[in-house]
Amino acid sequence: MGVDGCRGGWLIAKTEGDRDDFSTVSLSVVPTLAQALKEKALKEKALEKRGFKEKALKKKGLKREALNKKAVREKATQFVLIDMPKGLLSDKARKVEGLARQLLKGQASTVFNVPVVDAVFAGDYQDASAINYRMTGKKLSKQAWHLCPKIRELDELLAEESSLSDEIFESHPELVFRLMAGVQMPKKKLAEGLAARLALLERAGMPATQLVNDLVDQYPRSVCFADDAVDALVLLLLAHSHSEDLDQEAEIDRRGTPINLKIPLRRSVE
Repeated sequence: MGVDGCRGGWLIAKTEGDRDDFSTVSLSVVPTLAQALKEKALKEKALEKRGFKEKALKKKGLKREALNKKAVREKATQFVLIDMPKGLLSDKARKVEGLARQLLKGQASTVFNVPVVDAVFAGDYQDASAINYRMTGKKLSKQAWHLCPKIRELDELLAEESSLSDEIFESHPELVFRLMAGVQMPKKKLAEGLAARLALLERAGMPATQLVNDLVDQYPRSVCFADDAVDALVLLLLAHSHSEDLDQEAEIDRRGTPINLKIPLRRSVE
């Protein structure tokens, strides 16, 4: 599952297929992150039922190797990548954003500074910016402040359901696209930038152009944009691909959660 925040809530890209099967990819918008993960839980129950059937087939002679391969493919469909900060620090800026900017030369501005936790939970922008400046030496951008409600939503959800920390991982769509393409791409808000990203997704076997066209026909711009869709789709693609952590010495947040970004396995894109 790939998840990106949008004006209407959260844009979800998901598939019922195995690791390399994107024939059943769908895009939808849900108002809350909890609702998106509820859909995921229902799917996992269906997979569990399928597992019982496979055990019965195994008794009839189905090879263990075939079962194991199928289990690996299905595990990939249960992976959630989200374009939202997972893990907040109290007294300094997160290190992982700096590492991401090093790989996004020419596009470093697409990586915003994640506020410290007290700034995320502040009552207004002025207080949030002042808190962030006191802790990090940097004021808070309006872009970062507007994301704070969604950062809070994810942070509170992980606090309520700590087991989700083993299923939800942070990623950065622009960094994923850059590593896939190997070169700087035009801005995604531009027609050529959107087309370039759709082409990358199509080459990976995803019917991205049709999916995005259908989405923009279904939802007004007050709910989501086409570039929200390609962001969610590339995260879904990465969730079904080989990946690694960007930071090999990850910082740990106040709840013991590693702060990191999932990226394509670099030896596979070099």
